Amino acid sequence: MYFDIAFIVLINRNYSITVFIIWAVFTSFTSSSCLAIGLVRSKPKIAFITAVYGGYESSCRHVVKQTLDSDFICFTDDYPISVDSNLWVVDRTPYHLVNKSKMDDDGYFNSIKNNTSSFNVAKYYKEQWYLIPRLKDYDMVVWLDGTIEITNANTAQMLYDNINNDVIAWTHNDNRTLDGERIASKFSRYEGQKIDEQYKFYLDQGYDDSHFRRVNDGTSVWVTCVVAFANNARVHSFLDHWYLQNLEYSTQDQIGFPYSLWVNNLKPLTLPSGEIKGTYFDSTIHHKHDHNPVRMPRIVINLFWSLFGYAK
Repeated sequence: MYFDIAFIVLINRNYSITVFIIWAVFTSFTSSSCLAIGLVRSKPKIAFITAVYGGYESSCRHVVKQTLDSDFICFTDDYPISVDSNLWVVDRTPYHLVNKSKMDDDGYFNSIKNNTSSFNVAKYYKEQWYLIPRLKDYDMVVWLDGTIEITNANTAQMLYDNINNDVIAWTHNDNRTLDGERIASKFSRYEGQKIDEQYKFYLDQGYDDSHFRRVNDGTSVWVTCVVAFANNARVHSFLDHWYLQNLEYSTQDQIGFPYSLWVNNLKPLTLPSGEIKGTYFDSTIHHKHDHNPVRMPRIVINLFWSLFGYAK
């Protein structure tokens, strides 16, 4: 008696390995065959990321272990940073330099070469994260501003269950228009940024905020403190376009966000939705804290590192 076993392996997005096993059994007296089909579903892998540069925040906020396989990664520089959970991995590699964005030719208003502010550098990690080698194998990447605490162990699962929309973000509480966001952005953080020019360019390109709101269930401004992204080519194209708005016009990414969605024909899932309730300040999955920067001069920071070294 002998056995012939043939395997056909299919790999796709939802099922990492689908194995069809054809097993024919023969004997010298009789022959028989049977067909066995095995279906093995992959377990999704999720990354929650944040970027804290220039001491913009003093800590990575508390997070809780997720029911889905999830990693929490904080990209930062040489400022000391406390980690309010042993789940965080601190990565001090300057990916914005070693894996530079192809969108940045050093000639833009906010090219990193021309604007080295920590706020501008962090936009690379928010809008070009797919260029970072350690993130390439995740199914979903969730951006968290440095003020965000993850409070629910099912956060990754609830977001992943809806990631067929490619992008998930919170609506603005006051149902703000894009022009309203432009006006509200005129404060010190964005001083010198080309916000008015940016908005005018969008209108000149045919962007119609009223129409865009209708096709997005009444929303045209999303708060980008928590954004979930599928890790696919469609999202990568959107991220490139979104980052280009930052480079060319302003670090106010909530103005560029809807325009880039419109250009790339993406309709995000707008939160709150379904079992995810609340607002971008406080919800069933997160809590947004007040800004808490590092308050120490550079000479003290240098002394800290000379005594204790980098915290990995």
